[in-house]
Amino acid sequence: MPVRSQEATYVPALYVEKKVPAVPPPPVPVGLPSLGSAYHHLGLCRACDFTYRGGGCREGADCKFCHLCGPDVSRRRKKERKMFVAALRLREASELGHAS
Repeated sequence: MPVRSQEATYVPALYVEKKVPAVPPPPVPVGLPSLGSAYHHLGLCRACDFTYRGGGCREGADCKFCHLCGPDVSRRRKKERKMFVAALRLREASELGHAS
């Protein structure tokens, strides 16, 4: 059952809205291509849309987005969010229908 708060709606293994920790990441550690890649292992990163395009990302190591995520990650996560929200709305509608 989802837990609601003002920050986000959490469901095991799936977040509707991901929050990046308030503490900024340290300088780019050796082996990471960008600042935004620091939280990749936790699944709290956001993929850089420019990494896999022709010119690449102009921000380089200073980019706030993850350069480790593949080119299809943004689309897949958006689709997952859309499906999850639709399921939540359907569930809420069915609960309202049974409450009458």
